[in-house]
Order: sequence, then C-alpha cells, then structure tokens
Amino acid sequence: MGRLLSPDQILLRTDAAMEELTRLPTQSPLSVGDRLISLPAFRPMISATSTTMELEGGSSIELIGVDNQRVPEIAIHYGRVIIRSLANPNTRLKLRIGSLQPGTLIFSDPDSAAGIEVRPYLVAGQDPENTPPTQGVELYVVKGQVIWETPDARQSHPAPARITLAAHPFERSAADVQPAWLYQSQLSSLDKRGMPEIEQRLTPDRSIMLSLAELAEHRRWEIRRLALRGCAHVAYFEPLVKALREKELYNRWYTVFVPELTAAVARGPAIAAQVRNALEKARGESAAELYRMLWGYSREDLIAGGQARKLVEYLDDDKLDFRVLSFGNLREITGLGMNYRPEDNRLQRKQSVERWEKKADADEIVPRATTGPDAG
Repeated sequence: MGRLLSPDQILLRTDAAMEELTRLPTQSPLSVGDRLISLPAFRPMISATSTTMELEGGSSIELIGVDNQRVPEIAIHYGRVIIRSLANPNTRLKLRIGSLQPGTLIFSDPDSAAGIEVRPYLVAGQDPENTPPTQGVELYVVKGQVIWETPDARQSHPAPARITLAAHPFERSAADVQPAWLYQSQLSSLDKRGMPEIEQRLTPDRSIMLSLAELAEHRRWEIRRLALRGCAHVAYFEPLVKALREKELYNRWYTVFVPELTAAVARGPAIAAQVRNALEKARGESAAELYRMLWGYSREDLIAGGQARKLVEYLDDDKLDFRVLSFGNLREITGLGMNYRPEDNRLQRKQSVERWEKKADADEIVPRATTGPDAG
C-alpha cells in the first residue's frame, strides 16, 4: 500500500494493543492494517499510491486499504499529517477520523498539498474508559486547491485555507491560518541535540520498549526528555509515572510528564486503561485518586462534588505525585499559583496551602472562562 521514504526518521509499526512494536527500516513496504506511529520530534515520510504523507512528531495513523479504483484510505488517530499529491490532478485520499463522518480529500491540482491536525480531548470530569474519544479536527490547504467531500457535502478550498471539521474547545488566533509546522519541523534546541542518540538506539532488530526504558534513564536531559515523551506514544507509561515522584525533575513536571499523561488518557478507553495500570503498579489502591486527577474537572465536580476541597487536601499529601497532580489541576483551573511548590517541605508549603484552603472555603476554585470543555 505504500513505503517508508525517510532515511533518518523513526517510524514505528504496531498493532492496536501495542503488543507488537518495531521500527521500520527505510524503504520498508507498508501493508493494509499497519498502524504507524511517529515519535515526538521526528517527521517520517511515507508514500501511498499517488500521495506522500509526512507524520509530524507524535502522530498515529492506520492504513485501512485501497478500493477498486486504487484510492487509498487511512485513519488518523491523533497528531498532524501533511499530505501532497504526486503530479496527478484529482488525486484522492479517503480519511477516517474518530466519530467524524468519513470523507475524501481530492487534490484538484497536480501539486496540491494539505495538512490535517487531530487533537483528542476529554470532556472535563468524564471517565475516559467509559467515554468515546472526542477530537478537534482542522484541515489546512497549503498549496493549490483541495476538495473535502463527504456523503452530505462537497466543498472546494483554494490555498491558503483553514477549515474546522470538528471544533476543539481551545481557542485559536487568526494568525494561525497556516501554522509553521505545515512547512517544516518545529524543533527546539533540545530536540536537535537529543534526536541523533534516539535515532541510533532505536533499531529494527531490538525491542523498542527496552531501548526507550534505557534512554529514559539517560544522564543527558535532552535524550531522556525525548525518550520519556516517546514512551507515552507507545503506551509505556511507567517511566512517566515514576518521574512524577522524582523531586529533581520538578521543572519538567508541567512541561513534559503531566501533558503527556493527560494527552494519553484522551486518546481512548484502551490507552486510558494502560495509564491506569501504570499508576496501579506504582501506587496500588491509591492509584484511583491519581488517575482521577488526569480527567479534568467540571464546575459541578469542583463545587457540588467536593473535588475542589479534595484537590486542596492533596497539596499537603505526603506523596509527591499527589501534590504534583493536584497543583497542576488547581493552577489549570484557576490560573493561580499562590506561591505553592510541590517539591517544598510541609513547613515551606504551609502558607500557600492555607491560601488555597481559603479559596476552597469560599467556593472560588472554579474553571476559568478559557478552560477546556466543561461537563457541568
């Protein structure tokens, strides 16, 4: 159905349960049913009939098949994909994206190009194992003219254009009509320094999980960071859960570990269950409380459900990971910090905790207007 074209980019092939996971060598053939994952910072390119597709770091697609007119079909589970037609006008690609109505991209011009961004999210407070995943979906027309066709509609869009196929609760600015990732990788200096070691160590003939586990303990942060982020995309959550209990990583909790865990639980019930399993291995019965803190909170949860008071109580918990997640939620909900630091000792935390307790007593811990989806 296609082939991996990139010589120095990591592309993983797996099954839905993540039980079989291998890195594909360059020029590897791709088959119907393959589930493909690009790790953060990497941007592998594949061919598929009359198109090429680049998977922007931290993305997952599945090759569904090819119909009798040789039109390929893929599913985009999450992430960003840049698609280009190869010299032929009216090239077609069928797309499945979550609960969105299936559609077909038609590249009217021989050199048309488009981008798709799929961002799963949770409705605040809903159990991710009992809730179908919800996605925000954006279609970008980068070059030429692209038609988006569904059983109910057919719309033509000349470049540049941004079309919301499914609204995401987070705001976007008009300046983002054509975000920079459509044209080139957006790599930080840390990414650039860490990528060579990751690329060399993840080989087709060795366990991906084992290699990532070793790299997740690397002495150099730029390598360790990329490996830990990669763990989240192959459903290996134990290293990220462990990192929440490591005081020396305090300045990484809210930029790496918590965002990766909350993004993972939004990808669907099966992945959410694997996050829960990793927490249970680390914390046993008390893992349920940690897991709940990855779901988000509605206004009703916080006030009528008493969750605001519970989050404040966790700020003084003996267990560091409880303090990390509770403060992350409180800061996300209110936009406030109150000079609280999870890594501080109890005496150092005392005044900040008292400030948060006053907020809870006054029912002032409620979602800001700009906070994500609210079930209450």
